[in-house]
Amino acid sequence: MIVSEGKARIKIGGGAFFNPSMRLNRDLSSLAVGAIGKIEDGKNGRAKKLEALDGFCASGIRGIRYKLENENVGKVSFLDANKLLAALIEKNAARNGIKKAQVFSEDFCKAAYSNSFDFVELDPFGSPMPFVYDAVRSFSMRKAGVLSVTATDTAVLCGAKHDACIKNYGSVPLNNEFCHENAIRILLSFIARAASQFNFAIRPLVCFSKRHYVKCILRLEFGAGQAVESAKLAN
Repeated sequence: MIVSEGKARIKIGGGAFFNPSMRLNRDLSSLAVGAIGKIEDGKNGRAKKLEALDGFCASGIRGIRYKLENENVGKVSFLDANKLLAALIEKNAARNGIKKAQVFSEDFCKAAYSNSFDFVELDPFGSPMPFVYDAVRSFSMRKAGVLSVTATDTAVLCGAKHDACIKNYGSVPLNNEFCHENAIRILLSFIARAASQFNFAIRPLVCFSKRHYVKCILRLEFGAGQAVESAKLAN
C-alpha cells in the first residue's frame, strides 16, 4: 500500500507500523525542525546542517519528511530494531530521493551509545523513559544537539496510573483538567535530570499534547553551570 503524507510518498506493509492519527504530530514536528535552522558545529563553531537520527522509525516516514521538507536537515539515518524492516526503509528512502540511507537494525540504546547525531528523534511505542539516558549521552561528543521526544504513556503521565509515574519518572502526576500540561512538565523534568548528568541544560523549543501523546522538542546546551540550574528547575 502506498501512502502520501507531506512531501513523502512511502510504501507500508510487511509489519511496518504506520499510525495515520499521528500525522499532526509529524506535521508540527517537521515545521519545528525547519524553524530550528542550522546547528553550531562543536568542533569549529560554524553553522551546519543537522545530521538526524529517526529512532523507532518503522516505515521511515518521519525522517524522510524531515529531510524533504527542511533545508536545514542534511544526512538522515534510520533505526528500527525489527531487522525485517531494513529493506523496506531503504526502499522508502530511495523512493523519495534519499540515496544510500544508513539504516540501523539494532537496539536504540546500543546505536545511540556507538554513534553521534545533531538531532535525535525518540518516538517509541509507550514510554520514552528507558531510552532518554542514552539519547542524551549520544550528544556528548558534539557538545550540543536537539532532542525530539514523543511519549504515548499518557495514562502514567496524566495520573491514571499514579504510582507508575512516581516509579518511572520520579514525579507526582495530577489527574485533573491540567493533567496534559503537567504531563509535559513531568517529561521535561525527567529529561532535564538525565541531561544534567552529562553537563547538558535543556531549553524547550516546542511542546504540545494531542489525544494519546505529549511531544517535546528541546535543545541541549553544554555547560556544568547551566546544567545545575536546569536540574534545579526540574526538581
